Amino acid sequence: MPITVRFVGSGDSFGSGGRFQTCILVDGPRSRFAIDFGTSSLIALQQQGIEHNSIDARSPSRARAICAHAWTGSVRRSSRGRM
Repeated sequence: MPITVRFVGSGDSFGSGGRFQTCILVDGPRSRFAIDFGTSSLIALQQQGIEHNSIDARSPSRARAICAHAWTGSVRRSSRGRM
């Protein structure tokens, strides 16, 4: 049962050098999932001819996960207002 790993994007947060933000697509025998799904990942998938509906699960990028936790109040802030 082969597993395929494809780097759809490998750039930084700012898209330097025309590269898309990090997105790693893993194809397994029974599922397809994406790791570190940055904000430009949908555009990168489209450019490479990959249907976004074909992905069973995705893991958001670290920055997006932190923002989501902060927004829901899951991350406590110090007295100086920093995370």
